[in-house]
Amino acid sequence: WIVIDKAVCNLGPEVEFGTIHSVNHERKDITTSTFAGPPTFVATMNTVSGSDGSYLRGYQSSLNNQISMGIEEPDFFGEELAHSYETISWIAFYSGLCLKVYNLCQSYCPTGFSENLNECIKQLNPVLHLSPHEIQDVVEDNIQGIQVYTGEDSSFYPNYKPTDPWAAYKRGYYFTGSSYMKFPFPDRLTLAPYFTLTAWINPDSDSNYEVLFSKTNGNTIVEYSLNSGSPCLKVLLENSQSFELVSSNSIMPKTWNFVYAKAYRDPSNNFKVEVGTNLSFDSKSTGDSWFVDPKLNCDITIGSEAYQNYYKGFLYEMKIYNEKFDAATLVTSTCFEDCQAKGPSSTLLGELCSTSLSINLVSQLRILIFCLLLC
Repeated sequence: WIVIDKAVCNLGPEVEFGTIHSVNHERKDITTSTFAGPPTFVATMNTVSGSDGSYLRGYQSSLNNQISMGIEEPDFFGEELAHSYETISWIAFYSGLCLKVYNLCQSYCPTGFSENLNECIKQLNPVLHLSPHEIQDVVEDNIQGIQVYTGEDSSFYPNYKPTDPWAAYKRGYYFTGSSYMKFPFPDRLTLAPYFTLTAWINPDSDSNYEVLFSKTNGNTIVEYSLNSGSPCLKVLLENSQSFELVSSNSIMPKTWNFVYAKAYRDPSNNFKVEVGTNLSFDSKSTGDSWFVDPKLNCDITIGSEAYQNYYKGFLYEMKIYNEKFDAATLVTSTCFEDCQAKGPSSTLLGELCSTSLSINLVSQLRILIFCLLLC
């Protein structure tokens, strides 16, 4: 048997096992399935049939469908030895590129990291900072200028569509229950095996299932939501198992709440998640696995998941860190109490209604109705 530490060697999606008999001192070529490139293989001798010592030797091959091996017979006695005819078990795989991120192996460096000698080195922290406070067709994050559409496309002003969130002065964006934000270039935001998401929100209620952040590719890769008011983090692990934690704490509707979620591996190499609301949090761990963002062919949305389970309420700010970040450092008890009452900008809601906005007459009327409903 052979032991390979998890994540030290990424076997990848293409793996083939086999056993071959009567391997001797001559090179033996084995035809395998056709891999994307020359396969790597690991093999072991299952028998010791020769009367003299021997060991297994592998040969390098440039072919995509071949591995080669033979039995090496030492000749330090200076005489011909009895040849071995051994049974060999092997595993062949094509892993592609292996870049280390938090001592885990994946084929690319996530957002905010740069590649250096097969290691991913962290360069940015956070990797995303959205503060949607203005009337814009496209919002750019404050770190790298990652674009996010307000609604289904890059055009809403001055004619709002049902999918467009409403820009509210110093309140962030108000999501109406049919609106969302969409990343037109989702491969610009790839999550690391360790990540933290934080947000300031003011939900309308605590009785629905509402998604704040979602990354999908037909499967749910990452989803951060409110489950009847309780923050919930769902992630798809490397072993294709979905892992979920619903907080025992709840947000408070119609007031400002600081929420966060994080995923990482603990010192025992168990995968662990935390979800927090205001000044409380819960955690949960599972066995030896980890999170890998598939990167390609994904959709990323804010305020919905696969265009359902819409969030309704204000979003003032959202940050994503590609590390295990101490989110508690972003808010203190004094700050939290002040922000709950006045909002993260310490600006009373009445300012939204008293502020003059330079928009056309139709939009002014919509904002006026919106203000009357809120104020």
